[in-house]
Amino acid sequence: MKTIVCTGDSHTWGQGIPKMEESFNPPVVAGEFRLVPFHFGCYVNLLRNMINEKTGSFAKEFSAEDIRRIYDKRQYLDCAVVDDTPLELHSDAELIRIQFHYLDTPSKAAVYIDGVLQREIDLQRDDLRNGYRTESFFCESKGEHKLTITSQQGIVMVYRMELYFGEVAVINCGIGSCPTFRYLTEYWNDYVVSLKPSLVIMEPHTINDWLAGDTPSVYGQRLKEMIDRLRDMNCGVVMMTVAPIAGPQDVPFNKTPYSEYVEESRKAAEICNVPLSDANAVMNRQMEGLTEDEAFKLLFNDNWHVNAYGHSIYANEVYKTLIDMKYI
Repeated sequence: MKTIVCTGDSHTWGQGIPKMEESFNPPVVAGEFRLVPFHFGCYVNLLRNMINEKTGSFAKEFSAEDIRRIYDKRQYLDCAVVDDTPLELHSDAELIRIQFHYLDTPSKAAVYIDGVLQREIDLQRDDLRNGYRTESFFCESKGEHKLTITSQQGIVMVYRMELYFGEVAVINCGIGSCPTFRYLTEYWNDYVVSLKPSLVIMEPHTINDWLAGDTPSVYGQRLKEMIDRLRDMNCGVVMMTVAPIAGPQDVPFNKTPYSEYVEESRKAAEICNVPLSDANAVMNRQMEGLTEDEAFKLLFNDNWHVNAYGHSIYANEVYKTLIDMKYI
């Protein structure tokens, strides 16, 4: 199985899709860790659907409610509970992502595949804000496998599971409100390295780096570091430029115009000789000749996030790039 890992910030995570954020309870927070359900029309879900149709791959999801109903588990808060009785799932998926919820009391999970311990996971921490943790597991051989989640200590809270089948898995690894330097230091191993990517679609955090205030050249160096790290893993890279923004383009947020940061992402792709999916340019062309209000209605959910149409542009431009590359 080839894994296509989509990195980035809230644009990758899915913000801007109507009614999506309202579907979460408790409410979404900045840098939300909970994974977005597959039925919402955010760019990664749209791209996955297109690639699955092209390759015959598919993905399946289990919400906490699904787990509770199908596997006869009780529910606590927004999760299904694993206690004295393990959660057992038979599947021929080649990649499984499990999203757990931390507790402020002792909680330790063990995950087995075909009876072989894969990982023990400590799920206790004091701060429960945005208290979700995602773990990924590969089934190295084809055919049916048995996934088992047991409680080693206390109860184990399972929020969501994702299963991937076939030739390609398209995986959402976006973290909202996250500039490049935080993604590199806090999330890189769990959200990139652990997924053994064959290709990464880099949505390059442009808005958050612009807000963070480092210069475009510093931002460019971080993008090059990301690309270098991926190449060291023998992983391909596609750079996808971030949408234009509405509202102020420089001060009070940054004395340097936002467009210079977008241009820096283009330069990084050119210098590093990686394919460019220039969604920003496509969106700018579509806004030509429109009034400010007309452009906002066409493309934006708010000043810094595109709407469903903007997400479709992201997905379509990346898909065209992958076809041009003959990757799929």
